[in-house]
Amino acid sequence: MPDAAAVRVLTLVAGSPAGPGTTLYEEVRRAARRLPVTPRSTAADELAFLRMVQPHRAPGAAEPLRLALIRLVTGVAVRRPYRRHGARYGHPMLLLVEQRGMQVAVRAGHDVVTGAHLLAAVLAMHDELVRDGRPVRPDVHRWNQAGEILAQHGATASAAVRALAGLPPADDERRLDGLPDKGWHQPKALLAAPAHGRSELGALRGASLAAFRRGDPYAGTTHLLVELLADPAGPATRLLRLLDVDPSTVRADAQGCLTGD
Repeated sequence: MPDAAAVRVLTLVAGSPAGPGTTLYEEVRRAARRLPVTPRSTAADELAFLRMVQPHRAPGAAEPLRLALIRLVTGVAVRRPYRRHGARYGHPMLLLVEQRGMQVAVRAGHDVVTGAHLLAAVLAMHDELVRDGRPVRPDVHRWNQAGEILAQHGATASAAVRALAGLPPADDERRLDGLPDKGWHQPKALLAAPAHGRSELGALRGASLAAFRRGDPYAGTTHLLVELLADPAGPATRLLRLLDVDPSTVRADAQGCLTGD
């Protein structure tokens, strides 16, 4: 099992402002400290830890009981609030995207995470899965096709990261009033980490609520892509235009994937 990925997944779920809370935070921090860390950790490794892609291990190999228990607790924690009123995501995938978006913002030198960073994060995770030849399971793919849709329109992670230099966060990104807040934790950024922006949280929470209202089992990257491109003047929309990709066509394709059209 990729131990670095285990540490990353456990700590991001515990520390995320959309995550399960302080009790799980302490539990996974204690578990993470006991795990040996290896330097390599890609999207495929992290998703394999959560059983969304096939892990690199022998069939029938035993899994440490503690990690299996933490995986179970994590799954329950991200699903329960979603099932009550659409808060959280109902699935760990968007937690991974949220964390990757923060990393993208840091590397871009931005002090606020925006929808553009989330879009670049989705592209980066898709590129890593393709590079490693490890697609997500079919049941996970049903609600997580954003990277594939973007790639079909010619968007790449490397081009998106370069274009971010011309998309500094807008001044109103720090205004969080009016966002869906029922059941959501007050957003908090880690020390010296970028703040959570309005377009980022609006898209993530909007994706969760949209999936809940549709009756979908959880929110995935396809729901997120629809929400990211809902604002014609939003940062994700502007990023796609910089990549010479038509945002309205991409959004229509994402909506079609959700409805099965």
